Amino acid sequence: MERLEFSNLKVTSSFGVTAISLGATNTQNLLDEADKCLYAAKRSRRNQVARWDTIPADMDFTETTSREPASEQEPAIVASDASRTDSERELPFYAVTALLSTLAHRDQNTAAHSRRVADLCLAVAEDILSAEDLYVLEIAALLQDIGKIGVPDAILQKPGPLTPEEWKVMSRHDRIGAEIVSTIFSDQSLLEIIENRHAFYGGQGRHENLPTGPEIPFRARILSIADAYDAMVSDRAYSKKRSQQEAFSELHRNAGIQFDPDLVQRFISVVADRVEDVKTDQILDCREAAVQLSEQMKRLVKTINQQDFEGLGVLAAQVQETAIQQGALEVVDIACQLQKSAQEVDIVEAIYLTNRLMDLCQIGIAEDAEFQSV
Repeated sequence: MERLEFSNLKVTSSFGVTAISLGATNTQNLLDEADKCLYAAKRSRRNQVARWDTIPADMDFTETTSREPASEQEPAIVASDASRTDSERELPFYAVTALLSTLAHRDQNTAAHSRRVADLCLAVAEDILSAEDLYVLEIAALLQDIGKIGVPDAILQKPGPLTPEEWKVMSRHDRIGAEIVSTIFSDQSLLEIIENRHAFYGGQGRHENLPTGPEIPFRARILSIADAYDAMVSDRAYSKKRSQQEAFSELHRNAGIQFDPDLVQRFISVVADRVEDVKTDQILDCREAAVQLSEQMKRLVKTINQQDFEGLGVLAAQVQETAIQQGALEVVDIACQLQKSAQEVDIVEAIYLTNRLMDLCQIGIAEDAEFQSV
């Protein structure tokens, strides 16, 4: 994978691998082993496979203060344990991804937004936070909008501006999300980030009784900026996306009012340098399409396995619509053929076309494709 060449994109992958023959006594043990192996691979500079039977039982993650040369673009972390940090034990990633998948089934655009915001947060904070604090920040970004699973579809997916009454219903997702997170996870710092991400640095925001200035948790201040930026550079039902420079100008305008002014400067510097040679809007569009197509591919495979041809036809139409929006003409063509094979109840052709779609939709999905493999 690393040797594959893409324009302005480097793809690496981390795998955690285990097997029932290595001693797991139940399915949950097997998942936990694979999860620990994945994080052993990630903590050991990523881009590798970590296997359960090759990880010493007494290993422990430790973070070093030394840094590799800047060209490496990776935090210097030494992996010396398959057991996770405290935060990783309290916030198992498979539980987080399960919640995010639930949100994606309700609203793929919101789930895609959360993933992009998590990427932005990590890019901005990787040199100033510990590995454990970065992990919690990433989870907070991924779960910040999880409460939207409790918002009615008529409001969540409304194709136009919301009425004042509808905004009241939509605003409840913050409370719902905090309740979900506090019920499932025991990490108090995660809840603090999510609860305070809408706090205004200068006060007088839309939520009352929130801290101001430096009293706002540091990671919540980062998340607030990343969330606002991605919302501005993305198309929404009620607003057209802005250019990167327009979004930067808006962040500057609200520095000291809504956002931490020092973090605004850092955010703009990091994001501007991060993809200067590629149009940011194009990258964001591709990632959003990749998330949508990835979820649709999972459901396609499920309907094929169940030989649900009616469901297959519906999903093929959804893939076609997503691909049309992104100008992916080859995907459009194959999705159209798949829809026809579903109507004709041709299982062999449907399997062939689904495999072709899966191959096409793997291109450009993420810079570090991480897999938990059992």
